[in-house]
Amino acid sequence: MNEPRCAIYARFSSDRQSPTSISDQVRKCRDYAVRHGWLILEEHLYSDEAIAATSMAREGLQMLLAAAAAPERAFDCILIDDTSRLTRKLADALNLYEKLTFAGVRLVAVSQGVDSDSSQAELLIGVHGLIDAVYWRELAQKTHRGMQGLALRGFHTGGRCFGYSSVKAADGSARLEVNSAEAEIINRIYRLYTESAYSMKRIAHTLNAEGILSPQPQKGRFNRSWCVSSVRHILLNARYTGKTTWNTRRKVRVPGTGKRVFRPRPQSEWVKTEAPQLRIVSDELATAVQRRLEAVKSTFGREGSGLTIGPKRYLFSGLLKCSVCGGSIALVSGRGRHGVFSTSSAWRLRVRERRVGASRRVGAWPAQRAC
Repeated sequence: MNEPRCAIYARFSSDRQSPTSISDQVRKCRDYAVRHGWLILEEHLYSDEAIAATSMAREGLQMLLAAAAAPERAFDCILIDDTSRLTRKLADALNLYEKLTFAGVRLVAVSQGVDSDSSQAELLIGVHGLIDAVYWRELAQKTHRGMQGLALRGFHTGGRCFGYSSVKAADGSARLEVNSAEAEIINRIYRLYTESAYSMKRIAHTLNAEGILSPQPQKGRFNRSWCVSSVRHILLNARYTGKTTWNTRRKVRVPGTGKRVFRPRPQSEWVKTEAPQLRIVSDELATAVQRRLEAVKSTFGREGSGLTIGPKRYLFSGLLKCSVCGGSIALVSGRGRHGVFSTSSAWRLRVRERRVGASRRVGAWPAQRAC
C-alpha cells in the first residue's frame, strides 16, 4: 500500500498568542507523519492566524477544503494537532467530518489519537467537538466575569476611547488617563454645539477643514476624518463627565459566517461606576448639550429615532393624501437650499403621479395597489 500523502492545517485564535503556535503545531504533525512513514506535501501546509475557531470564514481552512474536494485532490490525509484547531462548534465538527469522509480524505488529530478511518471516528469527533464547544463557552463566561471585576475596580476593560490614553501598570492591568490634547478638542466640540449652535455636520466639516486630529478608525477602516456619527458619539459619551457604564451590550456570532453582531443588554446588567479622574467636560456644559440634543430631536427627529435625520413637521404634514389609494404623500429627497422642495423632489412627485394615472387608465394595477 502506498504511503498516504498528507496536508497539514494549523490555527491559533488570538493576536495575543504567539505566532510560533503555528510552527509548533506543524512540528507535531511532522513528527507524527515521520513515525508512521507518511509523506508530508510542503505545498499543502495551510494555516490561519489570529482567527477564532467559531468562524468557518477562514481563508486557510477554505483553501484546504477546496483542495480536498477537488476532482484530482493532491493529498489523501489531513493532519491537525487537535480537533479544536478545525472548529470549536459541535455542528461544524460533524459537518466537516461528513464532507471530508465523502471526499475520501482522511482526518487525523495527532494529539488526541482521533482517526476518521476508525470505526469509532464519528463518536470520538462528536465527543471532542462537544468538549471543545463547552470549553469555548466556559472560557467566554470566565473572561466576562474577569472583565466585570476590572470594571468594578475602575480599571480599563479594553477598546479605544478618544480623549484618553491607556496606561499599563506593573501587574498588567490598565487604567485610562486623560489625554490633554484630545480633551481640548472634546471641550471645543461641546462649546461649538452649545455656545455657537453649530450642527453636528458643521462641526465635522469645521474640524476636518482645520486638520484637527480625529478618533482612530475601527479595524479594517483607513479613512481618518470627522463625521456626524463621531461628533454625535462624543456628545453622548457620559465618560467625559466622569461616569462609566460597562456591559451595555453582548456579542453574538451569526451562525455559519461567525460574524460578530451586538445586542443590547437589560439595564439591570449594566455596571455603572463613578470615575471623577476621567472627567473632561463640566456638568454645566454637558447639561447644555443634553438640552440642545432634546430640542433638536423634538424638532427634527423622527419618533423613536435617536438620529436627527431631517424635519418631520411641515405646513401640510399629515394632511396630504393620495386621492387614489389614500396613502400619505412623503418628501422623497429632502428640502432645497432655501427650505423649499427641490426641483428633483417636485419632478419625482409629478412623474410618480403620471405613472400611477397612466397605470390606472390602462387597468395595469388594481385600485388598492395603484401607489
